[in-house]
Amino acid sequence: ELNNKYIVTTLCEPKLSNYDLFYDRLPNKPSYRTNHILNILNYCDGDHDLLAISEKLEKPIWEVSEIIQQLSTKNLIKKVKRD
Repeated sequence: ELNNKYIVTTLCEPKLSNYDLFYDRLPNKPSYRTNHILNILNYCDGDHDLLAISEKLEKPIWEVSEIIQQLSTKNLIKKVKRD
């Protein structure tokens, strides 16, 4: 049910701090979570589904799913309609 394909709704890389999604440990140094979000956004191209993204990033599907839900809630990605 959650294994959908997603596409980014912005033209460029979004400024995550505007969406309360930028996590930093040190000034000007993004955290692991921020990098994870950016990597997921890179694969939200309409061709990769949730399972494929999780396999590409070698991350558990529940971690990827949680971030996908956050990005969807913030309208940074949307589901691709199934054929």
